[in-house]
Amino acid sequence: MIEYRESVEPEYPDIKVDTFPEIFRDMLAGKVKKIGLAGYQIFPLPVYNSQKKAAPDAEIIKSDEIIVDLRIIKSPVELEILKEAFHISEVALERTLAQMKPQMTEL
Repeated sequence: MIEYRESVEPEYPDIKVDTFPEIFRDMLAGKVKKIGLAGYQIFPLPVYNSQKKAAPDAEIIKSDEIIVDLRIIKSPVELEILKEAFHISEVALERTLAQMKPQMTEL
C-alpha cells in the first residue's frame, strides 16, 4: 500500500523551517513579563507550551477583550474597504434576485 500521508514536519530542501519554540525563544529573548493570547480557549496546546517554554517566567493572560476593543475602532482605510465590500454584496444580491424564478433550485 502506498503511503499518502504527509509528515507533520515536511522536508523543504534549502529552506530553514523554524519551529514554534525557536521563534518564541528568539522573539521573546527573556524580556517579556506577560504574553497575551487571543482565542485562549481554542489555542493549540503545542503552541501554548512552546510559548511557556520560551518564556517560562512570563505570565500568559487571556487577551480576547483587548483585541476586540482594538478591532472595534476602524481606520479610514478599513472603513473604505467595508463600504466597498457592502457595495459588492449589494450588487451580487441584486443580480441573484434578478435571475431567480419560481421553482428554481440552488443547483
